[in-house]
Amino acid sequence: MKIILQSIYFMLPAYLANMMPVFLKKVPILNYPLDHGRTWFGKRIFGAHKTYRGFLSGIFAGIIVALAQKFLYQFMPQFTLFPYDNFSYATTAIVGLCFGGGILLGDLIKSFFKRRFGISDGGRWLPFDQLDFLGALLLVGIFFIPSLQYTIAIFIISPALMIITDIFGYRLGMRDVWW
Repeated sequence: MKIILQSIYFMLPAYLANMMPVFLKKVPILNYPLDHGRTWFGKRIFGAHKTYRGFLSGIFAGIIVALAQKFLYQFMPQFTLFPYDNFSYATTAIVGLCFGGGILLGDLIKSFFKRRFGISDGGRWLPFDQLDFLGALLLVGIFFIPSLQYTIAIFIISPALMIITDIFGYRLGMRDVWW
């Protein structure tokens, strides 16, 4: 159970970064598609749902959560973050950027391929919709690679948490589809 909780805590900057675009869906700031409506071979590059607002807010959330974790660790060492406990606040912010940017880049890459396969914005593409976290792990891997047991836990937990949050988001009216 400890490995599961630590894995969730470790990935928290990525998980919250991934949820920010949904939370801010109705905020009218920076609501411009990242692909500017451009197409590639007649299909949108990413789609209308991938906006500057979502991408930037997700990166910001990743940074803030990582810094909050670092701050907590300073006063409560039981909130350990593995080896980056000893990183400076500046390096921790970069790690947060990697978490947030990585999970959102993973989502963008997936969206690119969804458009190629004719899957609409918001349409489901199993199991790939649950693999955005891989982008975060790859970028954070520049600073730290979790042990095999934590990596396995993250590979099991992340898809399950994404499904659960999709269901809650749907029930709260924040998502159009639940799974």
